[in-house]
Amino acid sequence: MFSSNFNFAQDNTLYFMHDIPQSISLNPAVNFRCNFYIEVPLLSSLQFGYNNNGFGFNDFIHRGTGARSDSFVYDPVKLSSTLQKINFIRTDLGINLLGFGFRRGYYYFSFSMSNRSEGILTYGKDLLLLKDGNWDLTSGVGITRDLGGIGINLVNYTQISFGVSAQVDRNLRVGVRLNYLKGTANLTTTKSDLSLVTVTSPVSVAFNTDIELNASMPMNLKRDSFSRVEGFNPNFSNPIHDFIFNSNRGVSVDAGMIYRTDYGVDLMASIVDLGFIYWSSNIENFESKGYFQFNGIDLSNYQINSNNADLIRQLKDSLNNAFKFYNNPQSYTTYLTTKIFAGAIFHINEKIFASILNKNLVFNSAIHSTLTLAVNDHFMKNFEGTISLSAMNNNFLNTGFGLMYKIGSFQIYFVSDNIPVTYIKDSGTGLLIPFEAHTMDFHFGCNLTFGCKTVSYKARGKTAIPCPDVYAKKKPMTKKSKVKRKSKILEWMGF
Repeated sequence: MFSSNFNFAQDNTLYFMHDIPQSISLNPAVNFRCNFYIEVPLLSSLQFGYNNNGFGFNDFIHRGTGARSDSFVYDPVKLSSTLQKINFIRTDLGINLLGFGFRRGYYYFSFSMSNRSEGILTYGKDLLLLKDGNWDLTSGVGITRDLGGIGINLVNYTQISFGVSAQVDRNLRVGVRLNYLKGTANLTTTKSDLSLVTVTSPVSVAFNTDIELNASMPMNLKRDSFSRVEGFNPNFSNPIHDFIFNSNRGVSVDAGMIYRTDYGVDLMASIVDLGFIYWSSNIENFESKGYFQFNGIDLSNYQINSNNADLIRQLKDSLNNAFKFYNNPQSYTTYLTTKIFAGAIFHINEKIFASILNKNLVFNSAIHSTLTLAVNDHFMKNFEGTISLSAMNNNFLNTGFGLMYKIGSFQIYFVSDNIPVTYIKDSGTGLLIPFEAHTMDFHFGCNLTFGCKTVSYKARGKTAIPCPDVYAKKKPMTKKSKVKRKSKILEWMGF
């Protein structure tokens, strides 16, 4: 289920392509230039993303030399030098099921329904360092390996969103979007402490584990005589009840602003996916606290008495018993991966502008930042193109682009923050593997748009932004009328 529903592309390039209505999902303050749009069901927004901050394939695979020059070889030494203390692999997929938006006076309203998923695998550098063993031959001292930080977070949910943006005054536009979340399934590591401790005198190795997992998915557990969990099998006997009409619910909020200066520079900021899901259906909580000390095996005794083969079996059983899971079902809460954007547009002329964007992802109690530079060109009436360069996932040369083309009311677009250009071919499967990429993503779809107006750069008072200025043809507002309208907007928004 999760392998087919991973979600989340970077979408840094899309952030400033306001002629595409899906940019509203990144900044609710966007004032789409068309009076009305409809998202083509299931085809309006398909997005996939792969992010790896630890390594690219070229960091541990390279072409061999000599007799092995015709093949690729594994290089664990180079790989270990590229890893951080804690590393992650993220992969995602998002599908918009339906949506629409329309303008009403100074406001722009939007609605969408989508299925979203996310998969995150975290691991520590010491996991790879086990290749060097757990003993320092030079000093004759044992090495302790900290294997903590290994964890997994898989989530799938449906999101129903209602958004509105409003023009506060001629320079400032704000927007907010409320999201109702319906959790489908989840598997989350809430605690992961794992260590290998080597004692010098007497020489022995101790394993310590303290692991906690939460899960929300229908399953049948296999238990031993002590009620410890030995394994599980998924149970899909009632998918409608388990995945659609369950009681896993949550909420999130998106908020954004766009401020137009008088110097041809527009400032933008937004926060997206600030929220949580409360899981209370098909709940299982797993906990394992284990300790095992290994003092070695006397191989001479094993050689003399072959019946000591039971030692190996006993060793296996001891390890197995030490690290089995217990379960105690209780409801729990997970938090979405929050995204924080801050950027600016620099208008060069009527058709070309440059932009800079800083994006921060908040997950696993850490902030992961990216920086994107882009140039956008409206070189044809119904055509928009963007080229971007991003620093993300410990790689500073991610080249992306975005294209939007409109034929009548039909709009089609394709956006990516990084398209790998170097591949290797797997001889066994024939698959092409991106050789240097830490990031690979794409976002494409099609919409129906109506009542689209083009407002010239000069008509916007040199504070242009790729959306219409609702004040372009209105007389300047007096201070009294501004205050009156602000109070009406705040009253309408519930403040």
